[in-house]
Amino acid sequence: SNNCTLFNLNSCFATTKTEVWSNKINLNSIQISFNRPFVLNNDTIPANYNIFNNTSINMNTPIIQKNAERGDNEIYITVNERLYSYFRFDKNMYVVKLNCTTDDGKIFEKTCKVVFRK
Repeated sequence: SNNCTLFNLNSCFATTKTEVWSNKINLNSIQISFNRPFVLNNDTIPANYNIFNNTSINMNTPIIQKNAERGDNEIYITVNERLYSYFRFDKNMYVVKLNCTTDDGKIFEKTCKVVFRK
């Protein structure tokens, strides 16, 4: 199954497990965007912008793959708490989109709806 869970943008999980591991997620291909703009440290991040193109986000948001040798393909994306304190979202719903590719050329896209309460 595929899950995307966001808790105050502190974590996002995309997990896939099969009996035979036929593809590996290219960690450098992961992109996350929001359908609406938000503010980071007084700068507006536009809608549909890959947040990893922002240097502050990229440098403070590690992408970690766990259990790759077992084929679990567990990917953890965690925003640094200090950086997160500079995010400003309004209280309306956002659609968060995660895109990635695998080493066998497949392209994946997952969306989920999020309301930030801070």
